[in-house]
Amino acid sequence: YTLIIRDALGCEAEQAFSIVEMPPLALDLGSNIRVIQGDTVTLNPQLNFVPDSILWSPADLLDCINCLTPSFIPENNTIITLRALMDAGCETEDEILIQVDRRVPVYAPNVFSPNGDESNDYFTLFAKDNQVAEITSLLIFDRWGDQVFEQRNFLPSEEGLGWDGRSRGQLLNSGVFVYMAEVELTDGRIVLLEGEVLLMR
Repeated sequence: YTLIIRDALGCEAEQAFSIVEMPPLALDLGSNIRVIQGDTVTLNPQLNFVPDSILWSPADLLDCINCLTPSFIPENNTIITLRALMDAGCETEDEILIQVDRRVPVYAPNVFSPNGDESNDYFTLFAKDNQVAEITSLLIFDRWGDQVFEQRNFLPSEEGLGWDGRSRGQLLNSGVFVYMAEVELTDGRIVLLEGEVLLMR
């Protein structure tokens, strides 16, 4: 381009200049993400411009629809789309797939030693935060099928609510016991678990 300046006397001066073409808008949400059920995902898009407005979809899953780094806890596989717009009419978008590992996120130890040393003194079920709504029931049986422990409607990972190796107030001898549990996950699923645990004295 050439800029021409003329004064009141008709004198002129000119200057050539260039306007660099604006690079294409770039928006990148990154690679697909795989998470364990109950994990929090924070999106962090990379842009080469400052958008005048943004549009997340589906917006109802996110904790913030007007910010560039929203978070949410996905329950199922979900595609998240971000559309970024400029007032000049330019826009671009990108999407990312969030894959949720829905395997039962509960851990049950196979041995415990209730000897009062404040280490591994209780048997209970463990889970990460936001994965289990509650343990509906936990039942323990001896090898003859007699029930020796029962606990209902409690949270995982709270050892003091688990079994301390007693039955009716009496210490039980070392041995293998069977547990059965009903667990409600945060996505509403009910899972049944059973297995064996070794009590060691």
